Amino acid sequence: MYLRYVLPDIAKGLDEDQNIDKLPKGLEEYYQWHWQRMGMDERPQELTVIILFILVRLTTSPTLKMIAEIADVEEFEVEKVLEKWVEYLRKQQIQGQLCYSIYHTSFLDFLKTQRELQRTRKLFQRVVQRISEYLY
Repeated sequence: MYLRYVLPDIAKGLDEDQNIDKLPKGLEEYYQWHWQRMGMDERPQELTVIILFILVRLTTSPTLKMIAEIADVEEFEVEKVLEKWVEYLRKQQIQGQLCYSIYHTSFLDFLKTQRELQRTRKLFQRVVQRISEYLY
């Protein structure tokens, strides 16, 4: 899995300023490096955090429309966020609809440990309620 993520980044030139010794050591460090590179620790990323939270909490693969309705935003806004995380997402057709899920359980496990995605945050109280309403 590590090579699946790191080699494409090297090929794209995203690590030009780094030598081989500065590459993340292991998949967990790579995920943390990507999290930081996406600016998740630096500035408010409320919509991104909400969308990732939805993907982490749902056991089914939601459609773009489902994510947008739960997040209470337009599908276009969700699509923009998902495009930034495309390498970590699995897109699949289910009953004729494009659905999204986290690509690998190791990344899902990583996301679950991020404090920004903890269910106890006030930000997610309404999101959890909307997920429940949507599903039931």
